[in-house]
Amino acid sequence: MLDFRIKKIVRDICRFLLTCSFLSIFSYFNHSLYAAEETTDSQSNYCFEWELFPSGASFENLLADPGEVNFGVVIYREKKSKYVGFDGYIGHIGKLAELTKYRVSSEKDVSKVEYQLRIGLGGCTITSGEWKGLTYLLRTVDIFGTLPIDFRKGPFFARLQFSHISSHLTEKANRKAITYSREYAKLVLSYEVLNLRPYVGASFLLHGYPEPSSPFSLQWGVELETLPLIRHLFHPYAAFDFQVRGDFNYSCDFSLQVGTKLTPKKNLRVALIYYRGNDWRGQFYNEKKTLLGTGIFIDF
Repeated sequence: MLDFRIKKIVRDICRFLLTCSFLSIFSYFNHSLYAAEETTDSQSNYCFEWELFPSGASFENLLADPGEVNFGVVIYREKKSKYVGFDGYIGHIGKLAELTKYRVSSEKDVSKVEYQLRIGLGGCTITSGEWKGLTYLLRTVDIFGTLPIDFRKGPFFARLQFSHISSHLTEKANRKAITYSREYAKLVLSYEVLNLRPYVGASFLLHGYPEPSSPFSLQWGVELETLPLIRHLFHPYAAFDFQVRGDFNYSCDFSLQVGTKLTPKKNLRVALIYYRGNDWRGQFYNEKKTLLGTGIFIDF
């Protein structure tokens, strides 16, 4: 009974935050606010700015986290595979868009941002398939949606996001489909030091079916990007992510990604990927997987 009351309180708080987020978006939908306000500090003034549909992003997605919104494809091979070559693929068709931004900067130097708050909206369709000889079979389709609220101050970053995911089995899959859905709140904190980005996170499951073992999950990891090579065309990087997922009976999931970002804008990635843990596809959530694959991603 106590666990039920705690979950109900957290769920109501998350719904309240979601309502406030949507109200802030619609309140400033028809205008952009820019105002300078003199502070009590005699050294400087500050500029406050609202912007709708801002360009760029305040924070890059966690590269090694399998649960992020992505646009790309991974072809993989399972550790215990009986076949020669790759066993299948996982495709991501998604986009994370910034809806509104609140920015505080120095009046003397507008380019110097003191802090900023952003609200976004993202969605992703995740498909997976297998090869049987020369035949390709579509197995699963997972639908993922999220509403992130980002805060940045210098090298410190925080993201609070509310997400939903549901999983569906295709007719060509030779097994019985299950009803799988999750709604959860997640908080991620990170601090950028030179080319290093360590982060920690925690999530709380608001609603889930099948019934989870526990609503709490923990996450930590680190990303490292080296100096660019060949006229800034190649940006080698390595990313590590570890999660203890309470909703999957405290499964320990390990993900490693080593690759390079391409072009001066770094919006194209090619990487080798290693994953060990519970299957992220909802229809196979209680199955252990060890995968080795190659992925290519486009970061909008």
